[in-house]
Amino acid sequence: MRLQVKRIGRVLAPNIGIALLRGSQLLILALLARSEPEIRNALLTGFGLIAAFSMLFGEGAGLYILGVERGRLTRKVLARSLAVQVVTTSVGMTAGVALALAVSGEARLKVVVALAALAVTTAIEGLTRAAKAPLLVLGRDGIYGLIDLVLGTAKVILLAIGLIQGSLLVLLILPLPGLAGLVVTTRWVARRLPGGQPAPAGLTREILTIGLAGALSAGYSQAPVLVGSVLLPLHSAALLAASTRIVQAMEFIPGTFSLQVMPRLRTWRHSWQRAYGAFLLLGAAMALGAYLFRPLLEAFAHVELNLVPVFGLLLLTFVIKSGNLFLTARLLVLWSPRVRMVVCAVIDVVALGLTVAGSAVAGLPGVAGAAVAIEAAFAGLALLAMQLIQPRG
Repeated sequence: MRLQVKRIGRVLAPNIGIALLRGSQLLILALLARSEPEIRNALLTGFGLIAAFSMLFGEGAGLYILGVERGRLTRKVLARSLAVQVVTTSVGMTAGVALALAVSGEARLKVVVALAALAVTTAIEGLTRAAKAPLLVLGRDGIYGLIDLVLGTAKVILLAIGLIQGSLLVLLILPLPGLAGLVVTTRWVARRLPGGQPAPAGLTREILTIGLAGALSAGYSQAPVLVGSVLLPLHSAALLAASTRIVQAMEFIPGTFSLQVMPRLRTWRHSWQRAYGAFLLLGAAMALGAYLFRPLLEAFAHVELNLVPVFGLLLLTFVIKSGNLFLTARLLVLWSPRVRMVVCAVIDVVALGLTVAGSAVAGLPGVAGAAVAIEAAFAGLALLAMQLIQPRG
């Protein structure tokens, strides 16, 4: 009984801390939604674009570490992974802010500074995820969750103060606890990894390859926000970004479970079909909860969530995406990275076509409907690839 409780604790520990981090994202959304009407849509759209570009450019290092064999994980591997992510994330955040300013037509100092601060905060969060990824490989799930718990608590306190005061200035302070956490986490984790071994040949190329696969994967899921921000009117783009951020905030549970599963997939002895079904059921239960608590979400985030069709379609997207997180983890660990890249590249083309067509035919509801079709297409193609292509040895 005690052993069973310990196992449950190891599974749930990372979710507790990351729940606070995702909660801080909702607080940021609420803070931006309460800003001056003339800059509100620009800030909400920018927030959505920064998050989208973070997923495009900031996941390669963490995914590489989670997929590497424990014996190959050294201090130099961690250092090189973080160095590569610093470069890619910097490019992504710069592009995100630039596109946000371009589509909104805003050049006010307050908007530029606020979006830049959000970009820095987002970049630091991505680097911290990569820095603590070895903890999951080493089986230190509790410490992994404790880091998120501390950082999430600090950010929630700062943002709560900002909400009470109604001031965007808190965004300038928000990167500081994350930066301190990144430094402490990196040093603590590095001390628990073997040192003195040279970095493997081709390490940078392998990280970039996995990062490219991650970007292709994020590309299809972020296509509605990216394309919608360009093609939709600003007020519709802002509503889409806000609704998407609320739904994506729920991804921390299936997302963290998929990260915990990745290091264990090589020796997995359970039915992967049942695990896939469990991810789908988890997504359905969470989507139902969001549906029931929609009035509270509207009041908290200060955003009107039109359940049918936009918010409802995005919730359906979340259900399918929950299962896709497990399929993505399985493809990444057990198949060649090229398999996942091909699957994602095909879906990216499909996603672009569906999103443009949906926007042209039905505007905002059409983009939300395209999001459902995109996730369903990925699930179908990923399952087909697993059937037709043998896993790597």
